[in-house]
Amino acid sequence: MHELHTFCCRLAATGSGTHWDEIHNVLTQARSGLLTISVILAIYFSSSGVEAVRIGLNRAYDVRDSRSWWLLRLESIAYIFVVHSRF
Repeated sequence: MHELHTFCCRLAATGSGTHWDEIHNVLTQARSGLLTISVILAIYFSSSGVEAVRIGLNRAYDVRDSRSWWLLRLESIAYIFVVHSRF
């Protein structure tokens, strides 16, 4: 960590102040919009994993699911929250 700090100080002293300012902005600015999108995408892709397991088990046991796709997706999202709350 000390080497990184030393490198950054040397970088700032060599006249690349604009780069140092940009690095500082990236590390210190709050980006709540990006976090919101990331959480939504994480929930969606996690529920896709649950859906893949459900489809695999249905095919393995030769079961046809008659529920609508949106109900299955909501159920998968609920499973994600239940598992997350247990850990």
